[in-house]
Amino acid sequence: MSQINGVEVQQPETNLVFFRPDGAGVSGNKMVEALGKRGVFLAMMDGRIRACTHLDVTAAEIEETVGLVREIVRGA
Repeated sequence: MSQINGVEVQQPETNLVFFRPDGAGVSGNKMVEALGKRGVFLAMMDGRIRACTHLDVTAAEIEETVGLVREIVRGA
């Protein structure tokens, strides 16, 4: 996700990934809303979007989510 222009990703220390799409012209709230409409449910925390990975989240699902973020940024 850090390769998407304008998306700032905090280096993960756990299975939680925090990011901000503001530099890409999309507010965090709009990103969370747009992803939710596509079936990806993330949360806002301290002005950042929080994504949580776990054993039930596959690599393909992570790639799909990154693709959706890229798509939303392009539409901004």
